[in-house]
Amino acid sequence: MSNNRFARHEGKVQPLSIGIAVLAVALAALLVRPMLTSGRDLSTPSSRLVGHWESPNDRMMTHAIYGPVDASGRGTCYELDGTVHFTFKVLDEDRTGTKLVLSEGENERRQVEAEYIISQDGRSLTKEYRFGDGNHWVFDYEYKGRR
Repeated sequence: MSNNRFARHEGKVQPLSIGIAVLAVALAALLVRPMLTSGRDLSTPSSRLVGHWESPNDRMMTHAIYGPVDASGRGTCYELDGTVHFTFKVLDEDRTGTKLVLSEGENERRQVEAEYIISQDGRSLTKEYRFGDGNHWVFDYEYKGRR
């Protein structure tokens, strides 16, 4: 008989090896879950931003459709009819958390910085604009799916 903890004894798997297998499967599920949920990549705030968002506000656009961020950190936000609303560049991202900072209007004359907080489950987004005069606007969005 061997001192190996993973050895079979009389055709039965020892409890320690079952526990390690269960732990490995649970860990693997936690690591791949963000990418498998609804076929949507939820691994980073910038990947969770992609898709159709809706807000009940009346000061700005109520629908926003964000395209993916390219390798240079740039992306585009569209209106419902497909016209470009603004382009953006990622300035900062907490890749394991919920915070994303964008420069909106990257290719336009007027640029504004906005902080996005996107929930880990990718269902809600809060966007905040801060202005030099101390004012700020906050908008809440709900994820509506792909467009």
